[in-house]
Amino acid sequence: MKILWPLLAILTAALLFLSSSMYGDVSGNASLILARWVQRFIPISEYTINFLVRKAAHFFLFALLAHFIAQILKYHIKNPKAVLLIAWIAASAYGVIDEIHQFFVPGRDSSVMDMAINSAGALFGGVIVYWQIQRKQLKILWLILAVATATLTLFFSSMPEEESLRVSLFFVHRIQRFVELGEYPLNFLVRKSAQFFAYALLAHFIAQFAAYYIKSPKAVLLTAWIISSVLGVVDEFNQFFIPGRNASLLDIGINSTGALFGAAITFWIIKRHIQTHKEEIGETT
Repeated sequence: MKILWPLLAILTAALLFLSSSMYGDVSGNASLILARWVQRFIPISEYTINFLVRKAAHFFLFALLAHFIAQILKYHIKNPKAVLLIAWIAASAYGVIDEIHQFFVPGRDSSVMDMAINSAGALFGGVIVYWQIQRKQLKILWLILAVATATLTLFFSSMPEEESLRVSLFFVHRIQRFVELGEYPLNFLVRKSAQFFAYALLAHFIAQFAAYYIKSPKAVLLTAWIISSVLGVVDEFNQFFIPGRNASLLDIGINSTGALFGAAITFWIIKRHIQTHKEEIGETT
């Protein structure tokens, strides 16, 4: 597990950098699509929803970054408060750098408020790991994260193909600066990787929630994998009704594989906690 957390932290930091590199019109259009989708269910003005969507994205992405950093630190630092503090400072500092970077992107600007939101999200992500170390109850949090991930996944699969392609090509063109690969194969890899990791996150959150009610780690893994895989099938079926989109057995397989990966992460975490608990009991006897 030690190698996994640095990889996830690097991927999250890279995603944040790419997102803040989006020109103002591209970034604005992407958030407006989500805002208009939310308006189907909540009678709030487009401006207000768009504002909330963008700030929520800041918050949760930096929460993820701090969470992954704290997971790295807990292997090297025994004091939970020190883990929380260092992860929060590191992620918050990256949030400041991210805002400064946006100042030089056409159509974007930097904001002290966004720096504060980034820092608040980082604190939230660090606190999750702090509570994990302290063995606090987090089941409602995992449920909220699972529902939020499933909602976002459904939203992106509901985007018309033209808009979906525009978003993925933005990342492709940025990656092509560093990787000599054609637009089509790179776009394929970007889209499939996004599916894989979205369902990995979903299964991880579901497994963390299920672990409070199911004692067997193998049963937790199986439950999270099946639920996420079923949602993956529903997600693909939904795309039948979206202009320019279609369902694919390959995508169903990628969704299910990502779900298995995410559930396996939780399986390893549970097994490690059990082993650590047994060692602590052995030391006290």
